[in-house]
Amino acid sequence: MINKNNVAEYLPFIQALEEGKTIEVNTGFGENDERWVEISSLNFDRAPRRYRIKAEPPPPREIWGNIYGKGPIYVHPSKDAAIANANLGVVRKAVHFREVIE
Repeated sequence: MINKNNVAEYLPFIQALEEGKTIEVNTGFGENDERWVEISSLNFDRAPRRYRIKAEPPPPREIWGNIYGKGPIYVHPSKDAAIANANLGVVRKAVHFREVIE
């Protein structure tokens, strides 16, 4: 329960709610039983250690590849790098790859 001695421990969760972030509560039993469930409001009926701010997914990774015929794909971190490293006078196809996170 929230009280004057632990109110500061709950402030990050209140701030996260205000910012539209997702809060999770551990509904498991015991120290080794973690069952994190999303919640839309805080009741302050559990200890602060039972709450957490859900991590944001990382941004998708993107790379560019030069494909020469049926040969290997030469990977580059950007379109500019793929163009700069393309073999001149050779037919190639520049392909943009973007990671899908589900």
